[in-house]
Amino acid sequence: GVIDLNPTRGLEPLAVARAHSQLFVRSNESRFSDLSGLVQCARHQLPTCRQARPLRVSLFGGRGATEDQLFSALEQALGFDAAEDSISDPAKRYLSLLQSDADLLLEQPGDVRTFLEHGLIKPIFTFRPERLPAFPEIPSYADLDRPLPDLPRIRGFFVHPDTPPGRIDYLRRAFAAASRTPEIQRYASELYISGDDILVDREGIAKFIEKFLQTYRRLIDKT
Repeated sequence: GVIDLNPTRGLEPLAVARAHSQLFVRSNESRFSDLSGLVQCARHQLPTCRQARPLRVSLFGGRGATEDQLFSALEQALGFDAAEDSISDPAKRYLSLLQSDADLLLEQPGDVRTFLEHGLIKPIFTFRPERLPAFPEIPSYADLDRPLPDLPRIRGFFVHPDTPPGRIDYLRRAFAAASRTPEIQRYASELYISGDDILVDREGIAKFIEKFLQTYRRLIDKT
């Protein structure tokens, strides 16, 4: 409701990629090493986690934002609580974890690829209906007893609906052809985006975005 624009009716989508977030910890985190350990630590059930302050998670967006909705749903599903730090600046958000100001980071893996490749951080949960192919050992929604909302970050290309139809058709065919090239497939893989998460047909994009909006509206109405 902040912007009076529907991305599939007020715009013409050409291509959309779904980037699913993950929950990260420092690789040298000594108190816990997986999701089960996180829950025990947040509940102060581990000898190393009987500190006074609660665990803290750094994420983008404030109360009601998609990242807040994702993390809140995980807290409810697993029965734990952690404090949220909303940090808009990406560099500050990542540093908050690396410098131990935060205990957890919620982010898309492609955005923290450098830290992953250098072994500074590691994922412990994937906010996705299935496990991410690049991280087959990391649990996802499928490993929980209750469903969680599917709210990936949407990244795509759109044009104004008044663009001449012939130009829209040309662009749509160009993006569809580009999505099948080895270069784009390799680029997506480097950002931990699977081929199934790249949408180029208008009907598929519209169905996905409408489902996303319905999910988000339902969550907002509950808060």
